[in-house]
Amino acid sequence: MDMEDCGETTFAVGASDGNIQVYEQINNALFEFQSITTSYTSAVESLAWDPVHCRLVSASYGHLHVWSFNLDKTLKAITSQPGKQLYITRTVHFYDNGASLLVLYLESGEMLVYYSILDLPDPSLDSATLLNPGA
Repeated sequence: MDMEDCGETTFAVGASDGNIQVYEQINNALFEFQSITTSYTSAVESLAWDPVHCRLVSASYGHLHVWSFNLDKTLKAITSQPGKQLYITRTVHFYDNGASLLVLYLESGEMLVYYSILDLPDPSLDSATLLNPGA
């Protein structure tokens, strides 16, 4: 992923301590650490990249964050789904050209779809704004 043109020169890693680390390619063989963001108190279970809008989504115990990137390559939460869910997140995916978000849960096999991700608030607004589940 790339914050400027959404290429593949940067990657993010979710860790068991709840941190998300960002690395950027500095030459053909080396990646350099760019930033770390403490996002959860438990393991980051899933990450997905939206190459259309250059956003990242992370999940931990069903708690979702959608992130944008600052110019210094740090993450900035642009929206969040509050609180832990009953089940562990198996995977998250952007689809519909980044307009929607699909969340699959491990134990229950449930699937939640969040529509209108494009209607997220301006990143400069309060990061506690909720995702709106679609019907």
